[in-house]
Amino acid sequence: MRVGIRLVSLQAIVALVIFVATAATIGSALFIYHGRTSAVERAQGELRNYAFVLAEQTEQALQAVEVVQKDIIARIRYSLLFGDRDFNEIGTSEPIFAALAEKANELPHVRGLAIVRADGITLATSQGRAGYRPYDVSGREYFRNVIADPTVETKISPVIASLLTNRETIMVSRKITSSRGLVLGVINAALELEYFNNLYGRLVGNSQLETALLRADGSPLVTFPTKPSATPLNADILDALKSQDQARTANLVGGDGEARLAAVKASSSFPVAIVVSDAYSSILSTWKLHAGAIAGTAILMNIAIAFAWYLGRRQMNSSVMRAATESYLARHDVLTKSPNRLYFLEEMRRTIDASVAQSREFALFVIDLNRFKEINDTLGHPTGDLMIQSIAGRLKEAIGDMGFVARIGGDEFAIILQDAGAQKDVEAFAGEVVAKLEAPHQIDERVLQCRCSIGIAIGPTHGATADDLLKAADLALYAVKATPKLSYRFYDAEVNAERLKRRDLENALPHAVENNEFELFYQPIVSLKTGRYWGFEALVRWRRPGHGMVPPNTFIPTLEDMGLIIALGQKILVDACVAASKWPVSKHVAVNVSPIQLASDEVIDHIRGALEVSQLKPSRLTIEVTESVLLGEGAIERLRAIRELGVSIALDDFGTGFASMSYLQRYPYQKIKIDRSFVANLSDPKSQAIVTATINLAQALKIETTAEGVETVEQLEALRRAGASQAQGYLFAKPMPENDIPAFLSQTRLLKPAPYAA
Repeated sequence: MRVGIRLVSLQAIVALVIFVATAATIGSALFIYHGRTSAVERAQGELRNYAFVLAEQTEQALQAVEVVQKDIIARIRYSLLFGDRDFNEIGTSEPIFAALAEKANELPHVRGLAIVRADGITLATSQGRAGYRPYDVSGREYFRNVIADPTVETKISPVIASLLTNRETIMVSRKITSSRGLVLGVINAALELEYFNNLYGRLVGNSQLETALLRADGSPLVTFPTKPSATPLNADILDALKSQDQARTANLVGGDGEARLAAVKASSSFPVAIVVSDAYSSILSTWKLHAGAIAGTAILMNIAIAFAWYLGRRQMNSSVMRAATESYLARHDVLTKSPNRLYFLEEMRRTIDASVAQSREFALFVIDLNRFKEINDTLGHPTGDLMIQSIAGRLKEAIGDMGFVARIGGDEFAIILQDAGAQKDVEAFAGEVVAKLEAPHQIDERVLQCRCSIGIAIGPTHGATADDLLKAADLALYAVKATPKLSYRFYDAEVNAERLKRRDLENALPHAVENNEFELFYQPIVSLKTGRYWGFEALVRWRRPGHGMVPPNTFIPTLEDMGLIIALGQKILVDACVAASKWPVSKHVAVNVSPIQLASDEVIDHIRGALEVSQLKPSRLTIEVTESVLLGEGAIERLRAIRELGVSIALDDFGTGFASMSYLQRYPYQKIKIDRSFVANLSDPKSQAIVTATINLAQALKIETTAEGVETVEQLEALRRAGASQAQGYLFAKPMPENDIPAFLSQTRLLKPAPYAA
């Protein structure tokens, strides 16, 4: 009987050894295969991100050229309509030479501008009238195409040699037609190839990636590096060029015969596309090292198993294995596989002991993702989980072997930088972390961005224990979140005082909402087309007992963090609509809606209720939303529901957040508000170009524009010339209580209507 039992036990052990060895081999093979797949998928995501960013930057450069060309054409058409000169006289006039020179100087990527007759003879160039000599471009293919084809308005040439300088350039040629559709000529813009090379080099950095700007037919316009190994002209690439919605990936073979992975992003507005590629040998280099190590480990594991069986080890200590597994799970985050808060505190204690023994300092970073809850609320928790995993991966890349990273909360991470060094070194590392985290993240089919705040404490200077250092870093983090312009801050004596102020604010705000301590002021908005006041924007003010007026940027973020903004926002909507119902029927009211309100389905009922209570016509109400947050599909539906009520929607602070031009297509906006930071710097050519481009874009999309913060007559006249629809600011009036509005409207003289913007 005992012999039988022993034989059965021996057979069971042999079977177990065979099973474990087979499982190890199969598991290693699957792990290696999965590792290769993951490496390729990761490279695809990174290449799509690069292609998306490069395509957007290229499109912005081409749109700036388009705006300038349209502006020159508009001047010519106006002169033809209201003058007695023909195209030849206008095209060779001094104002046209001056305008070409001025516009060419504004755009760093434009080498020169030229007006060309329909027969190919130039009339004027941006080089000026002095020393000007006409030249003939009638033999150029791009010119013949844009002149002869009635369906073509703009043509982008291949790389050609300039007739003036003999330097290589790309010509963007736009047709000039009369009011009756007669083709008069073209306006040519010669692009600076070096500008795009520098742009792509700056965005791609020191990586091994190769970048190409292609025409729709696949012919290259700009390549970086200048002599790449890739030749992206195959069926997969050409097929990918047809997709304008998103970046697509394709395979290609370089000129050196090496296989490459590429991402292609076609422009939605111009017949060009960006191709970014990387060699498979580079993509898989790390995987090959890991695969070799895993394969070697698997072989050694099989040898070890066989040797262990040969020595007669009959049992496996399952309790030890279980304890190790339980220990790992207890000290690691399941979602990101990063150390959790428990493991982090253990590492903190070890680091503190080592720093004291070695008389050196270390840095503790506590990192919080700003408005991460809105990603979960608008895009769903699965998307939020993927975003958290992406954040964790980038933090691990940033710290490398210099320290330790852990996930210590839902959207909160911590980093221990083992050797702090000088403060400037810690600041440099903090800047790198911010740049990594705030760069676009490819999450499924979406490209998302998420800002972060970082509190920094230096150990053991700011605390002798893990709890003390965490408290110091948390206080610095609160100070950062209270100052939106900051991304990180060190703990110091002022931080405690600021935290006490915020705590005092947090204690006072619930009573302020309950006791109705908030009141509305109204700032007029003037129409630059008619000179009449369009209406007023409602602005909330807090007259805190014993403190006077508290600035909105001090209490609004805290109201949002505490969840009080929804109740206050509902009351603001009602009060503003009731006030507007007492004004003349031609006057409108604009009300800001917080992203927190927009994330709730209740916002539709709140707007509908405010209109019913006040009996205000929906067309007299405008809801203003900010672009500083990423809006999900739920927000799109809510904005559309607001539009169905008959209420207008304005995009506030345009150009200061993450929004791209695709926002103007996806969301039902009727107005863009140009941020006061651009208006204040209108004397700066760059700010002036941004404002002009924004207004021209809005006009093309049939969207009105309101310029905020107008304080001088010079700013007003510049905005009028640019074609802005409306303006508001201290030049017209400061925000006023509701009771002052009737007297203001009765005493205020109308502005002189805007003249034609030449």
